[in-house]
Amino acid sequence: MLKTECPRCKDWVTLPFQTGATEVVCKACSEAIPIKDVHVSAGPFMIYRDVLTGSLIKYKRLLAEAEMEIDGLRKKEALTGTYGVSIKSLGIFINNLKELLDGCRFDPRHPLTQDIETEYLLDGRAYKGALVNISVTGVCLDTRKNSERTRLWSEISVRLSNEDKEFLIPGKIMWIGKTSLIGVKFSSVDDETREFLKAFITENSLLLGK
Repeated sequence: MLKTECPRCKDWVTLPFQTGATEVVCKACSEAIPIKDVHVSAGPFMIYRDVLTGSLIKYKRLLAEAEMEIDGLRKKEALTGTYGVSIKSLGIFINNLKELLDGCRFDPRHPLTQDIETEYLLDGRAYKGALVNISVTGVCLDTRKNSERTRLWSEISVRLSNEDKEFLIPGKIMWIGKTSLIGVKFSSVDDETREFLKAFITENSLLLGK
């Protein structure tokens, strides 16, 4: 998650969004403060965002090497059954590193506090899926048994709703995972839709609930 320090009370203030935000209100002292000197935090780690983005290639290389290492440990675990603790610890490190790298995005992805079923439209047909994470610019979907129908660059619309409103947001499939996950970039987000997305994320974000 993204944080900045309140100059008045020195408390850390969580930033829910990057897009268009110039100031945020500190919950501890109710002071409106400008957004600057942003830090990225994940688990026990917190790094100045500019430092992280300045060495992004190195951190991405570290992540790739860590993922290769844990794959090797899993193979050894299958043979000997003695690497469980190492696999668990390395898995925590990898998840924290992924969260740190996600903080380099202009609009961070938010994992959700609960499983949220949704509908998406593809090639004129409606399918059921589940939200994996979301930002104000896109969403990751678990398409489940319908994954074979997804194609890169295909037009797609994702239906999102809360208690008051429902939006069918158009987008394009920009990424397809090895399993049934796809990454969708929203192609048209007007002011009303953006405010809805912000409210939806604030209500359901696991990061903002920490």
